[in-house]
Amino acid sequence: EDGIIPLYFVSASPPPMRKVLMEKMELDGIETDGITLKKWFRLIRHGRWEQLRKHIVYKLNALLINRSVRPLSAEVEEILIGDDSETDAAAYLLYADILHGKITEQELESQLEELNASTREREHILQLSQRKDHSRVVRIYIHCTTKHDPSRLPPAPAELFLGALDSFQIAIDAYLHQWLPQSTVTKVGREFTAQQRKESLTDLLQRKVISEQQSKEINSLFQ
Repeated sequence: EDGIIPLYFVSASPPPMRKVLMEKMELDGIETDGITLKKWFRLIRHGRWEQLRKHIVYKLNALLINRSVRPLSAEVEEILIGDDSETDAAAYLLYADILHGKITEQELESQLEELNASTREREHILQLSQRKDHSRVVRIYIHCTTKHDPSRLPPAPAELFLGALDSFQIAIDAYLHQWLPQSTVTKVGREFTAQQRKESLTDLLQRKVISEQQSKEINSLFQ
């Protein structure tokens, strides 16, 4: 429906974390349309220890499954948000390549083999990847929470991908793309000190994510 933006949450946390995550989202005033959690106990039962810390195949599969339940006629523009703690960048970029037709079936199968995907996982992902619809990824945000250095993230087109030092940078970019209202940017920005906001804007300027004029526009929101 017009005006309704679905929100799906995919995490490599085990199922017992569902209650904790739901309570946290409730505190933050977030309503989710679905949560997918990694089935750690099944992996352990089948002796797939290597997959406990390898999340790319799992997250790619989850994203493709969520996509598969939409009507083929739906024109969906996806915004993917993650961090650098669970290889979100690699999973999201591979997913975007599939949706945008930038990877062949053979190339995808080769990548899945390199990621140690099981035969069943490879077959399932390859089948889901054949779906032809109007979905596309318009932006990928990766919050750099561990290395705090966007240059360590996988290379990607600037128009698609942003490695962000903080949530303020994500809010700024989303506002400039007209996905967030001004009120949300100021609300997020007020969680930071004036010096922290200045540093965030300076970093975006240096990386040419925003222009001088856009920096002045954001600064004016806090004067």
